[in-house]
Amino acid sequence: MTGGIKIGQPLNVGMIYSVVSTRQTTDPVKLRAAEGEYIDWIQSRYFQLPDSTTERVRDLAQSITEDARTKYDKVIAIRDYLLATYPYDYFPPPQAPNTDAVDQFLFVDRRGVCEHFVSAMVVMLRSLGIPARFVVGYGSGSYNAITGYYEVRANDAHAWVEVYFPGYEWVAFDPTPGWTGNPETGAVQTWALSNLLAGVDLPSLPLGEVFQAGIATFSRMAVPLLALAGLVALAMLAPRIRKWWRRRGFGVRIRHVLARDPARRQIFLAYHDAQRQLKSYRESSQTAQEHAAIHPELQEIAGLVDVAAYRPQPPEPALIERALAWKRRRF
Repeated sequence: MTGGIKIGQPLNVGMIYSVVSTRQTTDPVKLRAAEGEYIDWIQSRYFQLPDSTTERVRDLAQSITEDARTKYDKVIAIRDYLLATYPYDYFPPPQAPNTDAVDQFLFVDRRGVCEHFVSAMVVMLRSLGIPARFVVGYGSGSYNAITGYYEVRANDAHAWVEVYFPGYEWVAFDPTPGWTGNPETGAVQTWALSNLLAGVDLPSLPLGEVFQAGIATFSRMAVPLLALAGLVALAMLAPRIRKWWRRRGFGVRIRHVLARDPARRQIFLAYHDAQRQLKSYRESSQTAQEHAAIHPELQEIAGLVDVAAYRPQPPEPALIERALAWKRRRF
């Protein structure tokens, strides 16, 4: 829980890897009793606070936890206060110059994304003498019952808080409202038909093992065969689908929708022009943010692309102006 794992090589497109972990479950009764001394490396690193931390942030932490008897109860009190008081907002206002980010979130903007909730909880806990850290990663994603895998995408990225308890080390807490990134899905089946024989009393070995192996082999072949059959059927039906599409006029409708939303198109064109200037175009397997990680100068325009592509509301004039400024920029 205090280090990391490195594989020694970059992840390439199509690479598959497996990670086995143990789910952490800790009894609240035991955490309430975990009141021992903190070791030196915890004290030297996880009590630090930024110089910009304001007194009203410290006072709020004291007020929220004034009736809490143990450190665990204080952690829960601050977590629940954040969950109940502030709404999640994908597009909070930008931080004002010369301000403290946590202070602005708690008292001015009063809304934000997971990073705002986690930063606020970490700062308030540390102000109370409770070691906490800011942790980022991904949720478990969506379970695909056909492949037996969880599909984790960029929008599963998340941040949460970990609090150190003597004898138990780091325990996770999530102060962000609405997060459902850790579903209780039960045991994951490896193949599509892997539980077909559950509860069935097979003949004595080796016949039972052979039959099990046959089912597993068929399960592994079924998915690609079904996919191939689907592609063949789609190819055969493509001419009829194309005629029906044209007859219904969907292609015209889509062009009309794009014509009515020039704001998104201006941002996309600005992004394309920025890539052209850099002579580096985003691969089909990359997100705009992944491409910008290779070319940091594209970070801002990549953020505008995410807004234009995924937000239901069209981009505001201010965002369009920022995109046009990027289009005029020369690298």
